[in-house]
Amino acid sequence: MKLVRLLAVLFIGLCYSQSALAYLDPGTGSLILQMLIAGILGALYTIKLYWYRLKIFIAQILGAETKSENKQDNDNLSDKD
Repeated sequence: MKLVRLLAVLFIGLCYSQSALAYLDPGTGSLILQMLIAGILGALYTIKLYWYRLKIFIAQILGAETKSENKQDNDNLSDKD
């Protein structure tokens, strides 16, 4: 409930703010672009680090079998022969 109230106050504050007539020079645009590229590359690197865990997590959500479950099933079949 506190979060909803905080978001409402922030929204109202942003809606009724006066214009600042601020100037954005080319360096500011370059900085914003640089932060955007760094954020994307950071997200890709994080996904790369945790790819295996992410793949297993998504497979569990979708109900697919993982390699370890598949291997155990194959081992059980070979033991019965």
